[in-house]
Amino acid sequence: MRVLVTGGAGYIGSHVCKALAAAGMEPVTLDNLSQGTAKAVKWGRLIEGDVADTDLVAESLRQSEAEAVMHFASSASVAESVQDPAAYYRNNVSGTLSLLDAMRRTGVRRIVFSSTSAIYGETRHLPIPEEAPAAPLSPYARSKLMVEAILADEAAAHGLTYLALRYFNAAGADPEGETGDQRRTATHLIPMAFKALSGKPNVLRSSAMTTPPPMAPASATMSMSATSPRAISWPSTI
Repeated sequence: MRVLVTGGAGYIGSHVCKALAAAGMEPVTLDNLSQGTAKAVKWGRLIEGDVADTDLVAESLRQSEAEAVMHFASSASVAESVQDPAAYYRNNVSGTLSLLDAMRRTGVRRIVFSSTSAIYGETRHLPIPEEAPAAPLSPYARSKLMVEAILADEAAAHGLTYLALRYFNAAGADPEGETGDQRRTATHLIPMAFKALSGKPNVLRSSAMTTPPPMAPASATMSMSATSPRAISWPSTI
């Protein structure tokens, strides 16, 4: 199976491409390299471009003969989304609409969407059950919830099959060292905590934390990525 992976040159996307290749699938990366790097594309080929370019996405789907899409291309900073919400709705929501238009043109009906557990807001349910009420607190989280609603509507109207992965604070790297987090600025809790532990000043502050949050294992990103082949085969394997 060939899979178009948007954002496949990024942190999580590159781990997913490795997991897909290990499962005998053929990933094809579509990435504008605004956040990722071409060096991370080691599994399958790279198509440099933006999901907002509907014609390019459609041609990429045709040329690659992709049967499914895994959508990781998005803006993902909560603080930045508060400062510039329009940019987040434009990239995350409008970009996904462009991708879905291209999928309809080419008859691709299966997508796995990288959502976020931030859609739950400050929930008191721990661990968070899927059915917990959504209460997003930032434009970033709201943009992801909007996309989930769009996917549900597309499924009802056009027979789209979709799966939304809700997670946050992904951390760690490929145990074999072939890919990892290459972002220059850390904005997520776990990498910031490790920077604070390494002695770098002013990287982590909290005014209300009385007990440490649960920490993900160092291989959390690779463990999550390893589920990707099963996710893309949904509903037959999940």
